[in-house]
Amino acid sequence: MSNKAIIVQTGGGYEKVTIGTNEAAAPKAGEITVRLHANSLNYHDFAVVSGMWGPVEPRIPMADGAGEVIAIGSGVTEFKVGDRVVSTFFPTWVAGEPLVQGFATTPGDGVDGYAREVVTASVQSFTRAPKGWSHIEASTLTTAALTAWRALMSDAHLKAGDTVLIQGTGGVSIFALQFAKMVGAAVIATSSSDEKLARLSAMGADHVINYKKHSNWGEMALQLTGNRGVDHVVEVGGPATLEQSMIASRVGGHISVIGILTGLGGELNIVTALVKQLRLQGVLVGNRTQQQDMVRAIDANGMRPVVDKVFPLDDIVAAFKYQESNRHFGKICLEM
Repeated sequence: MSNKAIIVQTGGGYEKVTIGTNEAAAPKAGEITVRLHANSLNYHDFAVVSGMWGPVEPRIPMADGAGEVIAIGSGVTEFKVGDRVVSTFFPTWVAGEPLVQGFATTPGDGVDGYAREVVTASVQSFTRAPKGWSHIEASTLTTAALTAWRALMSDAHLKAGDTVLIQGTGGVSIFALQFAKMVGAAVIATSSSDEKLARLSAMGADHVINYKKHSNWGEMALQLTGNRGVDHVVEVGGPATLEQSMIASRVGGHISVIGILTGLGGELNIVTALVKQLRLQGVLVGNRTQQQDMVRAIDANGMRPVVDKVFPLDDIVAAFKYQESNRHFGKICLEM
């Protein structure tokens, strides 16, 4: 069947975003066909669509897709027609240690993604969505939520009483706040906006710091812990924020290096890392089993995502321009 799809032409750039069609084949053995209803935006998707890391051939963008199973291939027992599902970022990384370098298998980058109405793919390309969540809500999980979950739960082994430092109000940071509070951890949050800091406090952040007013926010976070330091940092800023994150950390602290919002390169204070015996862990989303674990935890705790704004699929460029404005709090989504 022929269905509408967003296609980013070779090299990317907003002027190269087109509306076309895509054929969805009948599912073969081990495959399902999904009627997609929503996507959510992430920095990685922005890099592809905007041309920062444009595709080398025409590409359907978007790694995050949620919808309903409308057909199943032979041998499929995990899903049935009518199940609500959400995509996986690394369809070939099912469990265990990281197996994939880069984005060659990532939907919306190395292979076609989910900015389309219907897709047929391997069962490993999806998991069940949380019970009672809308398709828009479910679409927020694939990249941002799973990154936060893996960083705190799988890598850092977060426990009640730990302290987590989050940066800003993007999807990863807000999910990290929610997961941290879910297990009884304390949270220190930073932002350049007092209004956003107030919203973070309302969501449960124990302490907030305006990093524009306090450039030494790492030292402030350290003081807020009685000079012990935070246990875990969800580091999304990159080169311009890593030094302050290291200052904020306790001896033996864990820093999840996730984002590059402030650039691609910079200096690393090796002395601080050595003296504090810090663990810097690069995090690139997570595997399918971790996503299933996360969905079960969400079902058990009843949390809901924070969705800032929803755009029609055809307005994908407007959605990314809104993302660039940095006015959002939580996730930006597309609906189809």
